[in-house]
Amino acid sequence: MASDSKLRKYLTVYVHYNGLFAPKPLVYLNSVVVSITDVDFGGMDLKDFKLFIEKLIEGSCDNVYYCTRNEPLAEGIRRIGNDADYYEFIETGYSDEVGLTMNVYIDHENEHVLDWADMEVVKDDEGNYSEPDVDDDKESQLSDDIPYEHEADGYIPSLDKTVGDEFLRRVLGISKDKNDELETDEVETNNGDDKPAYPVHNENHKWDKMVPILGMRFSNPMELKNCLTNYAVKNGYNLYYEKNDSHRGQLLAAMGRDENNHIFPIAWAVVAVENKETWKWFLDLLLDDIEMGIGHGLTLISDQHTGLVEVVKERVPAAEHRQCARHIYANFKKRFKGEQYRKLFWAADASTTQPKFEAEMNYIKTIDP
Repeated sequence: MASDSKLRKYLTVYVHYNGLFAPKPLVYLNSVVVSITDVDFGGMDLKDFKLFIEKLIEGSCDNVYYCTRNEPLAEGIRRIGNDADYYEFIETGYSDEVGLTMNVYIDHENEHVLDWADMEVVKDDEGNYSEPDVDDDKESQLSDDIPYEHEADGYIPSLDKTVGDEFLRRVLGISKDKNDELETDEVETNNGDDKPAYPVHNENHKWDKMVPILGMRFSNPMELKNCLTNYAVKNGYNLYYEKNDSHRGQLLAAMGRDENNHIFPIAWAVVAVENKETWKWFLDLLLDDIEMGIGHGLTLISDQHTGLVEVVKERVPAAEHRQCARHIYANFKKRFKGEQYRKLFWAADASTTQPKFEAEMNYIKTIDP
């Protein structure tokens, strides 16, 4: 433990909480930061320290990490898991190199922080990041001494199995001979008029008997896709479907939090567009599955999407519906910019009583009435 001569001055400790750790590079995002300059941490043990932090942040602090102010987070982060770790934290804080200043981080999500730090990317002198070399398994590497056989260099097999395919040739507009005109399929006409009568795809055909024809009619896009897929598999073609980003869907999700403060998925669905109708469909299925009726005992936290807010009022009027603080802050910071407003917002968000919340909000009003 630190000596009394070292403890004449107090450590300045910056406590980061209500945030999230994220890897590559290792950072602590969207945190509330409180600086402590008048507390003798050297006179505490780990139990006293945790009780002090829990009272400060008004929550649990099972996972506590620290890092000096002059080290990158990935290189200097350490966990305070026992009394020995805590005493090392105090000794590090009073070392001459650090200057009586330390960062403390509270992990609320039980992340693999130290594993992330060990696997962290390495930053070179030019400021670029590169993955560390982890391929140390020499036994799995090929040796030049191992003999192997290969075909003669003069034989190079063709991997293009589409050469000569009549259907693909016509789709691509390629004639058999450069001097020949591209032939067209002979298509029957209806009752002698000029309108062609294209064949209709039969989805009941055996998969390896499906042959696409130019102009063939399909009842839906999936029939066309299945026909082309079967045709490609039958003939050994490499087939892929290009992604069309112009028709992106929207992901609707319901997440839960258990008694250990862990987040887990309950239900999710992809819809064409996020609106009142799709939220009503999603919420009806969800509530029917979890048997919540009109919402007695249910608490919902969401963003401020108009359609969702209206559906919650209609479908579960007895539920407690609250807005996500991170979404509110995203709108808040558009007008109220700067570190001071950010700290005040999250201080108000962390309030557990109405008088404390109103006091924080009134302080914001005094700065920007």
